[in-house]
Amino acid sequence: MTARHKVIGGVLLLATATLVPLAYTTPAISSQQTEPQENSFTETLDRMASAIEERYPIEATAHKIADALRSGIRSGAIKINDGEAFLETTNALMWGAAQDLHLRLSTEEAIRQRMSRAGGSRVPTMRRVRVPQDGSPLGTTDITSEMLNDTTGLVAISSAIYRNPDLFADALGKVKNAQNIIIDLRTVPGGTVPGVLNFISHFYDQKTHVYSNASRQFNTPQEVWTEETSLGNDFADKDLYVLTSRRTASGAEAISFGLKNTERATLVGEKTAGAGNGGAFMAVGQGLMLFLPTMQTINAKTGEPWEGTGVVPHLEAEAEGALVAALSLIANNT
Repeated sequence: MTARHKVIGGVLLLATATLVPLAYTTPAISSQQTEPQENSFTETLDRMASAIEERYPIEATAHKIADALRSGIRSGAIKINDGEAFLETTNALMWGAAQDLHLRLSTEEAIRQRMSRAGGSRVPTMRRVRVPQDGSPLGTTDITSEMLNDTTGLVAISSAIYRNPDLFADALGKVKNAQNIIIDLRTVPGGTVPGVLNFISHFYDQKTHVYSNASRQFNTPQEVWTEETSLGNDFADKDLYVLTSRRTASGAEAISFGLKNTERATLVGEKTAGAGNGGAFMAVGQGLMLFLPTMQTINAKTGEPWEGTGVVPHLEAEAEGALVAALSLIANNT
């Protein structure tokens, strides 16, 4: 393992914040896989290995991970007689095989508690990762905004990004008169695709292809386009600046990635975490859930991903000084 992450009780930590997976809409898998009966840890590993081989977005890596899990049982590297040790050794093997910040095993209870703290009441699983039909979000986004001066507004997000259109509209409304908008994503650990897409869409006045998702379920990448929002016309001509850090991960990276590649914003700060494979949770038995990446986000024009490499800012600066650097850049541009 590297200094960038560690596994504690089956939960992967990035820096000091828990990485929040970017949950994509994925085709349903069989009920036997989504709702397994109680089984041994060995059977759980076999179920995980089979699902990864079938769905992990990079086929060569998928086989590498599955082989590592199966050999881990044979060699004794995976401890099957203790639940906590099983989580730790399994996650360590998967990290060694893929270095994927999203791929991890957690307890169902830990996931429920995380979603509850975020204000949500459900977990995005393979069968249920779309926006709930009743319109309720998976969680509540912690977003604030303020005018820093007569021409520049700051929109700061300090949690995972969920689909909260009213919260986004309220926050953006407070900086509607600014010509320069700074979006602070330095401590954002992730989010859901509906939340990310709704937030980013406020900065375009016409439908725009922001990125694509590549998976083994489809022969060609699936395009992701912005949606119409009530504020799109008001914010489409604003000058955008996005603050990033090594803790900017997953869904927050998708926003940075999309705004950068469509030449909509200037990124200031540090290269992001590099968690670009989205997916959803899969129940695997023994009260455990695997977050299984099934899609890789790629540049709409070049096809290049940010998985493992991160999103590189236009202007590099230490995270703590990114806001000052952005304000200096704005001053120099006026």
